[in-house]
Amino acid sequence: MKLSRKILGVATGIGVLGASSISMAASENIAMEQLLPANIDAVYTLDTTVKNPFEVQLKDLIKQSMTAENTSSESDMALIDVILDNNRLVYGMDMPNEIESEEGILKDPEMYMGVRVTEEGFLSLYEKAKSEMTITEETYNGVTLYVGDNDTVVVHIGGLFIMTSNKENAMEVVDRYKGTKNDALANYSNYMDIMTHANDAAFFSMYVNPAEMGDQIGDALAELGDVFPQFANFNKDVISSMEGEGVWVSQNSTGFTMNIAIEGDDAQLKELNMSFDKHNFVPKLWEKISGTGLMMYGEVNLTDSWMTDAVLLYGDMFADEDYIAWKNEFKADSNIDFDKEILSLMKNQQMFTVHKTDRLIPAVTWMVDVASNKYANAATVEKLNEYLKKIMAPVETEAGVDFFNSEIVDMNGSKFYKNTFNFGTVLRAEGDSIMDLVGDDQVTITLYMTTTIDGTMVISTLPSLGNMLNHSLKDNSTFEAAFPILNQPVAEIGYFDVKTLNDYVTMAMQDLGAPEDAVTGYNDFMAPFKDISWMSFADSDTVWATMNMNVDVEGLAKTFETAAEWFKEQGQYYDYEIPESPFAPTANFCDVYYTDWFWIYVSDLSGMEVVKGYEDGCFHPERDVTRAEFTKMALKASELAGNYYAYDSQQFEDRFTDIDYSNDWFAPIVDQAAANNLVKGFDDKTFRPNASIARAEAVQILFNMSSKMKSVDATYSEYSFLDVKPSDWFFGAVRAARYYNLVSGVTPITFEPTRNLTRAEATKIISGFYHLESDAE
Repeated sequence: MKLSRKILGVATGIGVLGASSISMAASENIAMEQLLPANIDAVYTLDTTVKNPFEVQLKDLIKQSMTAENTSSESDMALIDVILDNNRLVYGMDMPNEIESEEGILKDPEMYMGVRVTEEGFLSLYEKAKSEMTITEETYNGVTLYVGDNDTVVVHIGGLFIMTSNKENAMEVVDRYKGTKNDALANYSNYMDIMTHANDAAFFSMYVNPAEMGDQIGDALAELGDVFPQFANFNKDVISSMEGEGVWVSQNSTGFTMNIAIEGDDAQLKELNMSFDKHNFVPKLWEKISGTGLMMYGEVNLTDSWMTDAVLLYGDMFADEDYIAWKNEFKADSNIDFDKEILSLMKNQQMFTVHKTDRLIPAVTWMVDVASNKYANAATVEKLNEYLKKIMAPVETEAGVDFFNSEIVDMNGSKFYKNTFNFGTVLRAEGDSIMDLVGDDQVTITLYMTTTIDGTMVISTLPSLGNMLNHSLKDNSTFEAAFPILNQPVAEIGYFDVKTLNDYVTMAMQDLGAPEDAVTGYNDFMAPFKDISWMSFADSDTVWATMNMNVDVEGLAKTFETAAEWFKEQGQYYDYEIPESPFAPTANFCDVYYTDWFWIYVSDLSGMEVVKGYEDGCFHPERDVTRAEFTKMALKASELAGNYYAYDSQQFEDRFTDIDYSNDWFAPIVDQAAANNLVKGFDDKTFRPNASIARAEAVQILFNMSSKMKSVDATYSEYSFLDVKPSDWFFGAVRAARYYNLVSGVTPITFEPTRNLTRAEATKIISGFYHLESDAE
């Protein structure tokens, strides 16, 4: 990225002297946080004075970056070793709130970087740096500013080598050091509140000010207008109510600990009808189910509040007419009030688990404490079971096989509704090849539902549920180690057993006939990872959590080395350059950004010269595609994919009355396509080359060109849209395009065949078409 390269370049230019001149300062020990501005957006810290398992890998990464920039020397390499040894590197970033140019590019973030350097070492480095670049010395408030020819400014104060992206920032740093400016991050109340949850043993930490960052990015994106339509609903009010976030990562005896804290403004949250409510409770459902084969476990309370907050973040979907209509229909069919009987369970203490089983499909269990209303809940469960039987009957009829069975069984004194789905019967009837590898029991699901006599609602797909109930998760020794005491109030507890997950994936790979080296490779890669556990807490305006990752640190380092070697090996086959900024356009077009959904398709096709931009340097993805333009793009992509269409360019036929076969640039293209029955005109013998092409017309042209799409059975109902009827001339083409995922619809159920196709949409379907045809046998 441009900014990181700028930092590396200056750091290397100033640091080309021998590394022995850098060490911890003995005279002063001011912290970088005392010199950074209070409203800074983000601060990242790497502290190598504490245990850091990735020091070697980090040094190698930085050295490789410097080598890639061709700015390295032997002394540079030694410099990195010393800087990262027993030091504290701080990088601060302030996001822009201005547009850099008329093209709509966000300015680079302003940056601050600090590391400890002795006075003697700094002066030696400076003398050497002057031979490598032009540096101007200026004095401000009694401190020398070293201004590089790339506008980067360096000062050496308080034992810190500090680099900033401009002179104004450097001057303010000096003012804070001298005490003439009192807006330091270290004195900022939000920062101090977040730091009360800090882990002093952290080798990496991050502080973020979402309110500042949200306001600045939001303002800038608003200026960009249509360039960033995906941020049209950017909720600045919600983001600005978040006053601080902190993350700290440290090494412990069994792996790593991560601490996280998020603080919000209580008054603003309440004004938005949101809050970090106290959801504290004492976990107890963990005592009701065995931990044998446990992959994931979570226990929470009052999730209805969290759901409400999520809805407020992403829109008022509870007022959506379709949602209300669905609830009314559900109640009519099942006699269940969704809000009162299902959503109300979110107010209770509940847990969710995933267990490994001896089949391809893991088992899930949801338990809810309904002791205060167990009889009403038991009636709801009974209605759910009857509703399930009701909806499964027509499904069985349509499938033409009996694969569903419902019965009542007794387990541990409670009546359970047991529903069995033998999907193997259906798959065999459809001739699915997976059944050649596995037996019916591998794809059979058993669903149990009940309200137990002690007031716990249980919905589970565990095949051996009876053996798992009325146990304790202490059956799982790693869970017990993670949570030795579960009698303290928490907001949530969670556990993820990576080793058991690996055992399950290995079993599934073997059952599905995976090559032995693939199974071995997966196990070698995942071997260092053991399990993850977390606890979170909350009060009115702050949530904080602790997560422990049980990892073989030495094994993890080897895994990273293996992964790095693999990526290095793959790198020789791919020519890929990291984008300079997620807010900058591509090198090819002024208005195609890395964050745009169509970026990958435009890049794909422009690299093959299937699509081009306009004279203004832009692609104009929002414009309609003309019939002539689409024909040219589709024909070029099809020929590149290996399809051949015979054509004698010397023999024009006056097929269309509105094409000048002597002068129109598209005349030979349209003529070749028409000669091969790839495109057709209209009844009045016109082609209308400059008219916008409809979505259905475009898909039909690709269908005509395809060597593969015509093999799709147009009777498959799952590939249909509500507005594409069997009687439509484009029915088979749209059906095949959806089958091969060339189109996904304007909505999941509508295609809008008569709407004009935009240039962005054209790149998606043509790119998909090209790769489909390239892979065709």
